[in-house]
Amino acid sequence: MARFALLLATLLLPAVASAGPLPSTKEAYAKRALKEIRGVRGAECALEIEEFTVHCGDAFSLYLGNTWAEYREMKPAEKRDHLARFARSAAPLDDLDFSDPALTSQLRPRIKSWAEFRGYDLVGVLRGQPLASTNPQPLSGSLAIDIVVDLPESMLPGTTSVLEGMGLNPADALTLATTNLRQATAEDVFQPVAEGVWAARTGDSYDSSRLLLTGLISKLPLQGDPVVMVANRGNLLVAGSDDVGGLARLAVLGEEAMQQPRWVTGGALILRGGSYSDWLPGPEHPSHAAFRYLSVLSRGQWYAQQKEVLDAVAEAQGLKRIVGSFGSIGDLRGGGMTFSVVEAVTTLLPEVDLVVVVGPDEVPRFVPWAAFAETMKSPVTPDTYPPRYEVDPAAVESQWSALEAVGLTIEQMKNQ
Repeated sequence: MARFALLLATLLLPAVASAGPLPSTKEAYAKRALKEIRGVRGAECALEIEEFTVHCGDAFSLYLGNTWAEYREMKPAEKRDHLARFARSAAPLDDLDFSDPALTSQLRPRIKSWAEFRGYDLVGVLRGQPLASTNPQPLSGSLAIDIVVDLPESMLPGTTSVLEGMGLNPADALTLATTNLRQATAEDVFQPVAEGVWAARTGDSYDSSRLLLTGLISKLPLQGDPVVMVANRGNLLVAGSDDVGGLARLAVLGEEAMQQPRWVTGGALILRGGSYSDWLPGPEHPSHAAFRYLSVLSRGQWYAQQKEVLDAVAEAQGLKRIVGSFGSIGDLRGGGMTFSVVEAVTTLLPEVDLVVVVGPDEVPRFVPWAAFAETMKSPVTPDTYPPRYEVDPAAVESQWSALEAVGLTIEQMKNQ
């Protein structure tokens, strides 16, 4: 759930070194962040330690997971300045003039997963009030683009009210933001990092957004169409779709980048005809297993974060349902498969390779996803990406004969 807390940013305030010993634990870090933020926001701010998020009413929320990961890698002097930034980043926006033309020149596009945007919607359901929309626009099936104002200390999300204050609609704002990013980008921003692999790593927090600069990407000496990975906010990796060795190295570098803070996705995209789509090489490709693993790893993390919010919603609203877990059987780097279990109550089921159902004989059966979906035709749970499907146990019982016919027992699975 914490992953989906809304991040609002701010104006630059004078830096004041935080007093006291440097926190060394996650809980101590969160308490120090709360203290700094309360200094400018007041006592209404509270720490939700399970979310690892500070909430100041409806005006400001800050998820601490990314900043904690960065803090742990810093030197002591850097850590003290880092802590002082909480006060600067939490400062109210009362004096910000959105009609100032200087602000429009600071617009930038930001790439995030649909899972994160849909997560904001679920957090709004949990809190009983929708969070301010940043008007995400589609990039691919798994990724979307929103707009931010690039302030000295942080990014101010381009909510509807912010864009209206600038006299812009989301489409025009995206065009302007992309133009601004192009003007701030050197012609040689892409540099070779391995044979057949190019990267943009400027350190300005917008390298992932540079996948929108298709004119620069098209100039790279690639074999085939550009395949890109945006494993985290500070990395954009590119290789050619026909370069077998380059793709293998791209997968390795992408997995390394996923371990860094502010990850986006382990899935790859391909640029064809001026637009992006999610991409996975065919089963016969030497790198199929590597790219599939990274894609499944992303979905697993998204589903886990989503489950936290949906579990909290169910508890808060007294709903009798189970949010299915996203599990795996075998080595996902090889022929392993994902699975989830349909329980004896309404189950919000993730999309997996195999669905485990139990019939009147109490013998678990593994049903391939395509057959399960075709048989059950379960409705999609609102505001979910990756999608979840609401499975009624009574419907499973009524369709048991069809499910039993296509399902495999554990013994049959072992013999395959």
